[in-house]
Amino acid sequence: MKSLTRLHAFAAVAIAAAWFTPSARAGCLDMRTAPVAGGLHASAPRVRTVAFSDEGNDRAPIVGLWKIQFILPGAGPMGEDLVVDDGYATWHSDGTELMNSSRPPITGSFCMGVWKQTGRRTFSLNHWALAWAADGVTFIGPMNVTEVVTVYGDGDSYKGTFQLTQYDATGTTPLGGPSGVVVGTRIKP
Repeated sequence: MKSLTRLHAFAAVAIAAAWFTPSARAGCLDMRTAPVAGGLHASAPRVRTVAFSDEGNDRAPIVGLWKIQFILPGAGPMGEDLVVDDGYATWHSDGTELMNSSRPPITGSFCMGVWKQTGRRTFSLNHWALAWAADGVTFIGPMNVTEVVTVYGDGDSYKGTFQLTQYDATGTTPLGGPSGVVVGTRIKP
């Protein structure tokens, strides 16, 4: 029982230290109280927004939140373009990426990648996901998606190519996969 009490005390101290240490806070919401008129404090968080601009900005133009689509040109039943995935991707300034796919969550809808800048507005992404059958129980294997995208001059959209490679459950044998076009539209604050 004493060890459980010590564990609770340790957890409380760790949470308090993380909460009140400035370097441990997330950057999007400032949950500390803000002074208001009369010396009182508001309990509502202050929201920080970041505007995108190429001018005087060291951040790569790909960094941010994007509404994305993976398209197979001409692959629809009537020869129209076929959207095979539709979701959101966040490209982080540290060279990592996180995507929330439109796939059913039971089949694995979140995946991660790493990216690098290869030109002024061009970026390559190496992205990995875990693929599951529709039953959500049968593991198909890892899936690799590579992308090369170029951010347009307006900074609010990109277009490029993708190659999907599905592997077997051991992760060693490639089973193939399609290639196509990927497009993104920036989500603004």
